[in-house]
Amino acid sequence: MNRHFEVRITAAAVELLEKLSSEELFEQPGMMVHRQGPTGELTRAANGSAVWNVERPPDHWKVQIGEMVTFAQEDEDVVRVHDIRVWLPMIPRHGEKGLEVDVRDGELVARTLR
Repeated sequence: MNRHFEVRITAAAVELLEKLSSEELFEQPGMMVHRQGPTGELTRAANGSAVWNVERPPDHWKVQIGEMVTFAQEDEDVVRVHDIRVWLPMIPRHGEKGLEVDVRDGELVARTLR
């Protein structure tokens, strides 16, 4: 992981992570932030031709919370922000300075910092 890749977590996201972690009783809670690509569904038209429905997420990040017990304390893909372990299984793209995790509609979301 590029150590110049900044990770921010808003106060609202910290609060939601703590709430969800206490409900799940995680021993060592943390979050994973990874890229989410487009999804496609293939259907057939009445004439038999292929019809693709491709959805591209508005944000290409996916944030998930989970148990971090299996990760080494010094794993190079794990950073600590507000004492929260964040796993970033990705390579930063050109122009990405980092990401910020926040809450939208009651869900953890991330946006790219440029």
